[in-house]
Amino acid sequence: MKKLFSIMLAMVVTLLCTLSVSATDIGWGNMDDNIGGTAEPNWNYTYSAKAMISVSGDEVTGTSTVDGNSSVTKITITTELQLKEGNSWRSIDGRGTTVFTRHGSFTHTFKDVSDGTYRIKTIGRVYVGDKYETVYAYSTEMTV
Repeated sequence: MKKLFSIMLAMVVTLLCTLSVSATDIGWGNMDDNIGGTAEPNWNYTYSAKAMISVSGDEVTGTSTVDGNSSVTKITITTELQLKEGNSWRSIDGRGTTVFTRHGSFTHTFKDVSDGTYRIKTIGRVYVGDKYETVYAYSTEMTV
């Protein structure tokens, strides 16, 4: 019985060691990344703004999410891909959408991205009638 158990255990360990796993790196950022997490932003209409980045090969996917309070009538959301150059960031591409609700999310995949360190910048313009505020959020940085 012990011999059979040892053989079965060895087979399970061998099987587990030969399995390959494929994963996509994901990094989330939020409104606190803009201010070091030391205080909440003083927004009038916005509850939260978030930016998410994921990398798979030479593709970078960015997701921007903006949530407003119950008075919000429209949100424009831009998802920008930013490249790190030295100690600064440069926006190299961006896409966006407009939603007529108090919650909005937009995802875009940037293809054929060259090697470098990237992050996603979320720009949200949150409207109540004809008044608005502009909010920003940044993802963590990832390398392609």
